Amino acid sequence: MPSNGLGVPEFQRYLLKVMEPPAALLEDAVGRIEPGGDMTRDVTDQISEMLRLGLGRAAEVREILADVRLSRASLAATGDSIVERYCLPIWPDLEFEIEFDSSGRHLARAEFFRAPDSPLPSGLPRPWNFVKSELFGGYDDVREIDGWGHYETYSALIRGSGKRYFFRFAWGLLQEIEAM
Repeated sequence: MPSNGLGVPEFQRYLLKVMEPPAALLEDAVGRIEPGGDMTRDVTDQISEMLRLGLGRAAEVREILADVRLSRASLAATGDSIVERYCLPIWPDLEFEIEFDSSGRHLARAEFFRAPDSPLPSGLPRPWNFVKSELFGGYDDVREIDGWGHYETYSALIRGSGKRYFFRFAWGLLQEIEAM
């Protein structure tokens, strides 16, 4: 257990709390998280502060997630940052990627990506089965609507259909989709 007493269960609960996912997905996910742990406002605030960009508490995030780290630190393509990926138990087909500055002390970005061996979903995307990076490869006329913190919204045309959809992502993971 990390020195601050927080672990992977608390981190997952925090992500769930701030994602605003569909109720059915939330209920199922909460049931799959290791029992116990603390989710008081203080814990939520601590994790939120650790994940603030540029704050300098990245070492604490790395300590909390050490047991689910998939890869050792690697340099991003620019060489100006360190990238690590983690497998959070309630999202086994996805990887949570965190990019740190070159010192490893400051968080630069955090979002979900599809795990390399996980198949791409077929048909219309569903919440928690589609990541932001897939939007740019499979849709036309992708337009960012808004971005704030870990939330981003887009509109895009389904290739060849002319149908436009609204997509809401939290941490790069689809939370909502609807026809426009």
